Amino acid sequence: MWRRLFKPDNCESEEVRRAREAAERAERERREVEAQAPVAKAIGAAVRAALERNHFGEQIDAAFARRRSAR
Repeated sequence: MWRRLFKPDNCESEEVRRAREAAERAERERREVEAQAPVAKAIGAAVRAALERNHFGEQIDAAFARRRSAR
């Protein structure tokens, strides 16, 4: 209320404007990531299924395990 009495609505400070824009940008990015999540899950499921079908799957799993243990 006080803001409306003493300051026009279109006079937000530079810091407030940047913070608002950053928050809006973060919200857009979050929505984009959430929209892509089903695709990423489907790709992950396809990779897991391919590893299970692949006769080299055990070797690939062993290579991944070696990489994880080397870190």
